[in-house]
Amino acid sequence: MRSYRWIGVMLGLLVGTYAAAGGSVDDPEVSLDQAIRNAANTIKANFDEGTVVGVLDFNSGNSKLDDYIMQELESALVQGKKLAVTERKNLEQVRQEKLAQLRGDVRDETSAAIGKEQGWSVVILGDLLDMNDTYRFRVRAVRVEEALIAAAYAVDVSPKDRKVRNLLEGKKPPQPPVPPLPPSPPPVAAPKVYSTVLGFSFAWDGEGLGGGVRGLEYTFSPFPYFAFGIEFFEAKVMTDGFIGTFFPIHAGVLVPVSERITAVCYGKMYWWGSTSENWEPLLNTGLRYNVTGEPSGYGRVFITPGIKAGLLFRLNDKFGLELSYTGTWFTQRYVSSIGLGLVGFSGSF
Repeated sequence: MRSYRWIGVMLGLLVGTYAAAGGSVDDPEVSLDQAIRNAANTIKANFDEGTVVGVLDFNSGNSKLDDYIMQELESALVQGKKLAVTERKNLEQVRQEKLAQLRGDVRDETSAAIGKEQGWSVVILGDLLDMNDTYRFRVRAVRVEEALIAAAYAVDVSPKDRKVRNLLEGKKPPQPPVPPLPPSPPPVAAPKVYSTVLGFSFAWDGEGLGGGVRGLEYTFSPFPYFAFGIEFFEAKVMTDGFIGTFFPIHAGVLVPVSERITAVCYGKMYWWGSTSENWEPLLNTGLRYNVTGEPSGYGRVFITPGIKAGLLFRLNDKFGLELSYTGTWFTQRYVSSIGLGLVGFSGSF
């Protein structure tokens, strides 16, 4: 039996030592009154005899429960006459004058400043938080000179505790503050200036297939989401003819999709080039001259509309890729092309 007693004594000493170091003996769940007594014992174990303390604030979201806890905590701290607890009359005056604008948000630095002004050595603060399935009871003692926490106690209190239920009167304590979301990244800007150095495409028109090449397409965006530009050349060789243009112009929009992707949509105007006789421009046949002397080959200045839509993939600050769809209207046919181009970026908003 004597050995069991020694084991009990040693365990008690270990528990008392941990509490004296400022930790909390965190039982799974205790009553409200037990939590208050444990908090008071933890605080008393951490300060010298005669230390002047003031129970400045407790926040549960319910003034009735707050007053009860502060009064009980003051009573528990007075027991044993180790600490000098500020009289309740003086505390009430300080709470009304100093905490009117700080209720629910009394920081350690603020409480230390108030305590120093009142001549206290230690300020005691606490709160009760709703953790969904339990209530978290927390008390901390802040040393006034350093504005540092010198002792703390925390434990879970059962929400079924009769005294807690009666004092709360159906009003739950506040929940822990939700950490703020990280700031949203700034909107991604579309490229201000870019040029397609060289691009290749696959074309079809419902009757024949072909391939194309284009180069030196320059696009400038002087305003957000608006762009216009000019292309040096574009040529398509189809199974039943040839289309070649110089200096087609375009205008449309640039819409950022992500940090490295921008959507493009342009209207194009092809206005100078040459075609085989199978291709009559939609708007204007322009000037025509016979290249070979035979009706099968023509060169001409012409005007005909087109469209372009696609995505710019920025690989780094200088280079990227362009995946695009283009369409061109002629009198009898509509030519569709899917292309891939190498893009150079000159700047961004």
